[in-house]
This record gives sequence, structure tokens and C-alpha cells, in this order.
Amino acid sequence: MANNGRPSGEDSPGGIQVIARAAAIMRALSEHSSGMSLGAIAKDIDLPRSTVQRIVNALKQEGLVESLSQNGGLRLGPEVSRLVFQAQCDIISQIRPHLEALHSTLGESVALCRLSGSQVIVADTITAERELRIVFPVGTMQIPIYSTASGKALLLDMDDEDVERLLPEDMPKLTVHTRSRQALLKELKTLRQSGIATDYDEHTIGITGFGIPVETYQGRYCVAVVLPSARVPAIESDMREGLYRCKADIEAKLSTEL
Repeated sequence: MANNGRPSGEDSPGGIQVIARAAAIMRALSEHSSGMSLGAIAKDIDLPRSTVQRIVNALKQEGLVESLSQNGGLRLGPEVSRLVFQAQCDIISQIRPHLEALHSTLGESVALCRLSGSQVIVADTITAERELRIVFPVGTMQIPIYSTASGKALLLDMDDEDVERLLPEDMPKLTVHTRSRQALLKELKTLRQSGIATDYDEHTIGITGFGIPVETYQGRYCVAVVLPSARVPAIESDMREGLYRCKADIEAKLSTEL
């Protein structure tokens, strides 16, 4: 069976070959959250079962792979989650100064978001110190991707087919301004010209958001500014300029090409 584009390491010398094969095993397991048997892994990455067994044993010692007691299968181990968590914390700490600068310039609440399925996850936030302000907690929130600036910003660099796959089957109108599926796809074409997504009372009446996608070595994030709609006209131009500058600064520091 073909190895689905994964490096088998056959042309790699010594230790490099082992690393390439270990990476292939971990990629295969990442695509099968319910676990895989040794035989299934060997078939998937086109390597002898005995070779897979030796590498899996080494990965298990490091906590990168673990056994499933129910069926004798294998899955990614807890060390993988720990490394991902540490990397996530690291990138948030590196982006934080840029969020603080944007917050200081605008005096409004700013947030760093990422995508999880069809929901938006708030990774970090700085709340405006004003009587009328937008407050939202860090972590998993039921924020639909289709009705917020942060959600739409995370869709801007995708083609329509990928967007369609991410959109939920049911897209209930949260306000009278919430976009329908077709209206959203049409709007995204327009928003791509400026690179900034907007949400004018689409998720909650009285709240407006602006979001811009940011590419990092840990994937795509979004920097968003969320504020009461009444304050938008006075600072919209500064907000857009601030978002462009924030994006440029973050991507210059956290380029995908390390």
C-alpha cells in the first residue's frame, strides 16, 4: 500500500532514517484517534512489522506512543499532548506583547483566537478598562465560526470548498444581521480584498468585531478587536490600521519559515 506521501526514510542514512520512520508512525496514529494495530501501521506506512515494532517500543519509552488495553492497539501518548500544550503556551506568550500594544493603542478589548472544528477558541484576551466593555473568558466557548469577525477571519484564506466543510449543517440566525450560508460565502470574497473580517451585530446586537488572520509556525490564529457598536465609527480607521500592523509584526516574529 502507498504511504500517502509520508517519508519512509528508505533513502535516509542512519539515525535520520529512524527519525523519518518514527515521524511516519506518529502521523499515521494522529489520523486514527481510536488506535491502530502494529499490522495496520506497517501496512499504512509500507514498512515491515518488525521495524514498526522496534520503533514503537522506543516511542513508548518516551511517552510518545501508548498501548490501548482494550484491544491491544496503539495511539499517540500523553507526551505528545504535553509538547503541544507547551508549544501553544509558548506562542501565546510571544504574541501577548503585540496584543498589549494593540490594546494600548485602541483602548478596546482584543483577543487571540484559533479554530476548533466549527467553533472559535479564545487562546488569550485583554479586556478594555472601560465602563462599557466586552468581556469573554479564555478557553472553549460556543462561538460559531460564521457569525463573528474572528471566525470569519479564520476562513479568509480558505477556498469555498474548505469553508463549506467547516460550516455546520445548521446555521441559525443569532440576530437579524446573521449571514445565511450563501451570503457568508459571498461576503468572504469581498472581505478577502481587505484581509480583515467584520461582524456588525451579527452574533450579538450592540457588539461589533474586527478580525485579521495571522500565520505562525503553529498554524493560523486570528487577532480580533471586539467593542460596543456605538464606538466603532470613531475608531474604525485606526482599528484597521492597528490590525494590519499587528499582523505584520507577529508574522515577522513568528514566521512559518523558521
